[in-house]
Amino acid sequence: MSFYAMPFLIFNLGGEMMYILNQRLEAQKIAPEKSKKVLQDVVKHMFDEKFVGELAKPQKIYSDASIREIFDKLAHSSIMRLSTSSMSKLYDLMIMGIKYSFLSCSHPHEMLQFTLNHLDEIENIIGKHDSDQTAQEAKKCVQKAMNEVIEISKKMNIHDFMKCRFTICNFLKDRNIKVSIFLSNKIQYRSTGFFKIPNNKQYPVGFDKPGTCRYFDNEGNLKDTSLLQNHPMKEYAHNTAIHSDTNQRTSKLGQNFYASDKTKNTDEDQQEEEEDESAFSFSAKKTFDTTKDLNNLASMIAGPRESKETFKVNLFAKFDVFDETGGGDEEDIDDMDKKFEQLTFDCRTSKKSTIDFDIGSIQQTTSLEQDDLLDLMDS
Repeated sequence: MSFYAMPFLIFNLGGEMMYILNQRLEAQKIAPEKSKKVLQDVVKHMFDEKFVGELAKPQKIYSDASIREIFDKLAHSSIMRLSTSSMSKLYDLMIMGIKYSFLSCSHPHEMLQFTLNHLDEIENIIGKHDSDQTAQEAKKCVQKAMNEVIEISKKMNIHDFMKCRFTICNFLKDRNIKVSIFLSNKIQYRSTGFFKIPNNKQYPVGFDKPGTCRYFDNEGNLKDTSLLQNHPMKEYAHNTAIHSDTNQRTSKLGQNFYASDKTKNTDEDQQEEEEDESAFSFSAKKTFDTTKDLNNLASMIAGPRESKETFKVNLFAKFDVFDETGGGDEEDIDDMDKKFEQLTFDCRTSKKSTIDFDIGSIQQTTSLEQDDLLDLMDS
């Protein structure tokens, strides 16, 4: 478990929250000045200096209930008011938004880049170039959060980033809520809610090309290297982006997915890649048919082919068969049978009942509810 996961989790969730609120205010045609005032107020509470300082301390990741409570309090401490239902939908959208980013990053340092992307986008939403006092105060809060993230990253090596990503992915596991904007852009499966992880066919800085073999001499010195010619990823290109450089943005993850121009560009990209199965990772191509697997298992558990014969098994004798005091005379088989309990097993398949597991019927109520989770976005 990582002790640096909390700021990365909270700041990315906060970024997704700002994206969604901004989109809803625009969709409802709220006056720009009023919208900015609401968002600036949320930012000032979300990135309060005292709160950010507490997040920056090394600590274990909070439970889901505690994280949810943080954002409940943030939402109600500002001038904005959300109903319980709206807050639940908002939180689900936030969770799925950051889950896609954390699953899709190709290098541990990339999580630093998309965290900074979230903070950059927040700064743009609240009015980066506005000169009024409220905007300046909100901007200072965002800058404080950004500086804290950069300072924390300087204390972390690549292994720490890997543990941090693993900790957050473990927190996000089993959350497969279907989001309309992800479904329409074909980066989420309609049947399961799983994400299609993009495969850019590149390997990152600091790693060897997939399929590279190293040969060492007896003293442990590198003697030769070769590349497996039949390796499926031998054509991958070298990605030279240095994600640990905080002075530049080297990742597209974490950007505002709900922006109209972003959605349009993503639609065009996905239309080109729709027929190209290689655009996604190998794990994304796997089909999950749980119902079929359970039915196959049930058929294995069933008895053998129908037989006209039955057999008898003697279990748990009432006396010791190997009683040494019983003498040497052999007993008749019929007499032996009378001294044991007889259990008869009928293994004919006519006794077998067909088992059919229907996962869909079990999940019907929850799936219908999940399909409607996006009223917040679709109104």
